[in-house]
Amino acid sequence: MTRKRHNSNGRHTNGTKPIQLWHPEVPGPLWDGTRRVPRNQIETYCRVLAREFRPEKIILFGSYAYGKPTLDSDVDLVVVMPFRGSDTKKVVQMLTRVGAPFPMDLLLWKPDRTKRTDYFTREVLSRGKVMYES
Repeated sequence: MTRKRHNSNGRHTNGTKPIQLWHPEVPGPLWDGTRRVPRNQIETYCRVLAREFRPEKIILFGSYAYGKPTLDSDVDLVVVMPFRGSDTKKVVQMLTRVGAPFPMDLLLWKPDRTKRTDYFTREVLSRGKVMYES
């Protein structure tokens, strides 16, 4: 098993080629597991997602949106945009392109999903914070 290390540029290395774990535009200090994710990092990350993928909307939901995050909380984001194929494949593509600077759940919804009336959809749309809207 190869031991994983971080170099001084904030990049993960496996002894050969550095692998970037986050987008360089997301301001530091980077999340290190000992504190909550700063709001400006979430806002910047949403701007990067918006620029790179041009979604209709990005919504922050969960504890960071509702004002009660703990040290164990992850950042919950819904990205609303048209796409083809599997949402899982698209999310992997998005995270590969822009990285993941902090623990997060990134959900991808097609625009028609926002018309659903199930509890989870209504909760995200009514209590979530819109971080970007085109």
